[in-house]
Amino acid sequence: MSRNTYNFSELPFDDFQKLGVTYEQLAKMPKALLRPLLTGEMTQHVALRIERNDGECSVPARLRMVRDDNGRAQLRVYPIYREVNNDIGLTKRQLQQLRDGKMLVTNVNKDGHNSSYYVRLDHQSNCIIRAKVDDVAKAVPRAINGVELGRDQVQRIREGNLVELAVGNQKITAGVDLHSPTGFRMIRGDAREWERQQKIRWDMDNPCAVGYWQTTENGWQQLKVKEHEQGLDRQPEQAQPKREHRGAGMHI
Repeated sequence: MSRNTYNFSELPFDDFQKLGVTYEQLAKMPKALLRPLLTGEMTQHVALRIERNDGECSVPARLRMVRDDNGRAQLRVYPIYREVNNDIGLTKRQLQQLRDGKMLVTNVNKDGHNSSYYVRLDHQSNCIIRAKVDDVAKAVPRAINGVELGRDQVQRIREGNLVELAVGNQKITAGVDLHSPTGFRMIRGDAREWERQQKIRWDMDNPCAVGYWQTTENGWQQLKVKEHEQGLDRQPEQAQPKREHRGAGMHI
């Protein structure tokens, strides 16, 4: 099995239990939620039940599966913050660049070790998502549709830039995409088409998003998540089904 896909049996059920999602509810999870989990993508919003000192609260968040250095499946949680959650100490200028939709390459200190990371803002949750540069580099192929990548092109991708290739009568654009399970993505089209698809994917102009709420009656119900304040402890409001949205986080 690919490193970026997961069997249902290897999901960390204990971690889901901590979020109020039982094994039975996980097994009944709608395909619109389960499919991204099993392919390493970010889910739509899920209203999680979190225990606090003052009782239980509901926290809308996005979920994603990743693997640690030993290949074990781990659950990451991206709560929805009112302001950007600057958990890696970026400067004001860097934060503004992220708000403007740019991706940055910066050093991040993790467990006392500095490493180069790609970082980008997930506009739906205000979490900064990141991936180690060296890890993404492993996903960059030597050739794309039979066209071998030159050293300069590989270096441009490594620096976070887009590379356009002419393959027959087609243009292919490749680059780093932190919403992709591997961190690398290629599309048919030029850089303008790449940006157009990114804006559709992230839905940056929409302050609300479709998500799911657990119910005791039928297991899961689709709801519309409103913008929340401080811990997002308000209840989501019910809404009609809408098109699906795709897109570092908290470790359980």
